[in-house]
Amino acid sequence: MPGPLLVVVALLLFFAPALVAQAVTGTAQPGNYLTHPHRGWVLLADVLTSAPSAEAASPGAALRIAHRRWNTESGLEPRTAQLVHLDANDQFTVPLGTSRSRVTVGPGSALAWVIEGTTSRSDANVVIGVIDYESGAERYDLADHERPDTESDTP
Repeated sequence: MPGPLLVVVALLLFFAPALVAQAVTGTAQPGNYLTHPHRGWVLLADVLTSAPSAEAASPGAALRIAHRRWNTESGLEPRTAQLVHLDANDQFTVPLGTSRSRVTVGPGSALAWVIEGTTSRSDANVVIGVIDYESGAERYDLADHERPDTESDTP
């Protein structure tokens, strides 16, 4: 009977990082860790190698940066931070405010925080920015994209 138990333990070890990754990443996350469990191991490696020097190594740190960047004068109120994990040179799209349009956020480091919050125009929770995990730099700002002349991707 140790044979089947060994298989179950091996499967759990293989899928454990994928299960954790699926739970900690946000809805903007491209792909699915449960159908590509090896990406869970890549996420784990990226977090472990980035975390010691990362400016935004936790949701709390990302929200502190977001509150400094988007204060009440900007009309944007950060509320939540969701982790996004990208492969090298990956891009992902985020909704453009409350519209149906989407904008593409280009490559940066492998990890980023999608910051959601409210705007002065709406109490609906929207993506107001993206913050780089390692540098804490802004990779996307809703305020930069709300002008009528801004190009965006549409669904």
